[in-house]
Amino acid sequence: MPGGGDKLQGIKRGIVEMADIICINKADGERLKLANTSKKEFRNALHLFPKKENKWMPQVLLCSGLSGMGTKEVWQQINSYFTSIESNHFLIENRQQKAKHWLKSSLESSLLN
Repeated sequence: MPGGGDKLQGIKRGIVEMADIICINKADGERLKLANTSKKEFRNALHLFPKKENKWMPQVLLCSGLSGMGTKEVWQQINSYFTSIESNHFLIENRQQKAKHWLKSSLESSLLN
Protein backbone atom coordinates (compact mmCIF):
# COMPACT_ATOMS: atom_id res chain seq x y z
CA MET A 1 0.00 0.00 0.00
CA PRO A 2 1.53 3.35 -0.97
CA GLY A 3 2.39 5.72 1.85
CA GLY A 4 1.89 3.04 4.48
CA GLY A 5 5.14 3.87 6.25
CA ASP A 6 6.76 0.52 5.53
CA LYS A 7 8.70 1.55 2.42
CA LEU A 8 12.00 0.45 3.94
CA GLN A 9 10.55 -2.90 4.97
CA GLY A 10 9.24 -3.60 1.46
CA ILE A 11 12.53 -2.74 -0.21
CA LYS A 12 14.49 -5.22 1.88
CA ARG A 13 16.56 -7.36 -0.43
CA GLY A 14 15.17 -10.75 0.57
CA ILE A 15 11.60 -9.94 -0.41
CA VAL A 16 12.09 -7.72 -3.44
CA GLU A 17 14.77 -9.95 -4.93
CA MET A 18 12.34 -12.88 -5.01
CA ALA A 19 9.51 -10.93 -6.65
CA ASP A 20 8.66 -11.39 -10.31
CA ILE A 21 5.80 -8.89 -10.30
CA ILE A 22 5.18 -6.17 -7.74
CA CYS A 23 1.63 -4.82 -7.60
CA ILE A 24 1.07 -1.61 -5.73
CA ASN A 25 -2.58 -1.73 -4.71
CA LYS A 26 -4.83 1.11 -3.58
CA ALA A 27 -3.42 3.31 -6.36
CA ASP A 28 -6.48 5.52 -6.51
CA GLY A 29 -7.78 8.84 -5.24
CA GLU A 30 -5.42 10.67 -2.90
CA ARG A 31 -3.00 7.75 -2.84
CA LEU A 32 -2.31 7.77 -6.61
CA LYS A 33 0.61 10.20 -6.28
CA LEU A 34 2.14 8.12 -3.47
CA ALA A 35 1.60 4.97 -5.51
CA ASN A 36 3.48 6.45 -8.47
CA THR A 37 6.34 7.42 -6.15
CA SER A 38 6.43 3.88 -4.72
CA LYS A 39 6.44 2.46 -8.25
CA LYS A 40 9.49 4.56 -9.18
CA GLU A 41 11.29 3.53 -5.97
CA PHE A 42 10.66 -0.16 -6.57
CA ARG A 43 11.76 0.09 -10.21
CA ASN A 44 14.99 1.78 -9.11
CA ALA A 45 15.58 -0.85 -6.43
CA LEU A 46 15.00 -3.73 -8.87
CA HIS A 47 17.77 -2.50 -11.15
CA LEU A 48 20.28 -2.96 -8.32
CA PHE A 49 19.77 -6.73 -8.14
CA PRO A 50 21.51 -9.30 -10.32
CA LYS A 51 19.59 -10.69 -13.29
CA LYS A 52 17.20 -13.46 -12.41
CA GLU A 53 18.03 -17.04 -13.27
CA ASN A 54 14.78 -17.30 -15.23
CA LYS A 55 15.72 -14.29 -17.42
CA TRP A 56 12.54 -12.40 -16.41
CA MET A 57 12.80 -8.70 -15.60
CA PRO A 58 10.47 -8.02 -12.63
CA GLN A 59 7.60 -5.66 -13.37
CA VAL A 60 6.09 -3.00 -11.10
CA LEU A 61 2.42 -2.28 -11.64
CA LEU A 62 -0.22 -0.05 -10.13
CA CYS A 63 -3.70 -1.34 -9.42
CA SER A 64 -6.80 -0.59 -7.42
CA GLY A 65 -8.98 -3.33 -6.03
CA LEU A 66 -11.63 -0.71 -5.36
CA SER A 67 -11.93 0.68 -8.89
CA GLY A 68 -10.49 -2.29 -10.80
CA MET A 69 -7.85 -0.05 -12.42
CA GLY A 70 -4.80 -2.06 -13.45
CA THR A 71 -6.21 -5.52 -12.74
CA LYS A 72 -6.26 -6.39 -16.45
CA GLU A 73 -2.58 -5.39 -16.71
CA VAL A 74 -1.71 -7.49 -13.65
CA TRP A 75 -3.25 -10.60 -15.27
CA GLN A 76 -1.49 -9.82 -18.56
CA GLN A 77 1.86 -9.65 -16.74
CA ILE A 78 1.17 -12.91 -14.90
CA ASN A 79 0.42 -14.59 -18.23
CA SER A 80 3.54 -13.02 -19.79
CA TYR A 81 5.64 -14.31 -16.91
CA PHE A 82 4.44 -17.90 -17.33
CA THR A 83 4.82 -17.70 -21.11
CA SER A 84 8.39 -16.47 -20.61
CA ILE A 85 9.47 -19.16 -18.16
CA GLU A 86 7.79 -21.87 -20.22
CA SER A 87 9.49 -20.72 -23.42
CA ASN A 88 12.96 -20.65 -21.84
CA HIS A 89 12.28 -24.02 -20.09
CA PHE A 90 13.09 -22.53 -16.68
CA LEU A 91 10.04 -24.07 -15.05
CA ILE A 92 10.88 -27.58 -16.28
CA GLU A 93 14.57 -27.29 -15.41
CA ASN A 94 13.80 -25.86 -11.98
CA ARG A 95 11.38 -28.69 -11.23
CA GLN A 96 13.92 -31.26 -12.41
CA GLN A 97 16.62 -29.75 -10.18
CA LYS A 98 14.27 -29.80 -7.18
CA ALA A 99 13.30 -33.40 -7.91
CA LYS A 100 16.97 -34.42 -8.12
CA HIS A 101 17.74 -32.59 -4.89
CA TRP A 102 14.78 -34.26 -3.13
CA LEU A 103 15.82 -37.70 -4.40
CA LYS A 104 19.44 -37.20 -3.30
CA SER A 105 18.37 -35.93 0.14
CA SER A 106 15.95 -38.81 0.54
CA LEU A 107 18.58 -41.39 -0.41
CA GLU A 108 21.20 -39.84 1.89
CA SER A 109 18.74 -39.80 4.77
CA SER A 110 17.76 -43.43 4.17
CA LEU A 111 21.39 -44.56 3.94
CA LEU A 112 22.35 -42.72 7.11
CA ASN A 113 19.44 -44.25 8.99
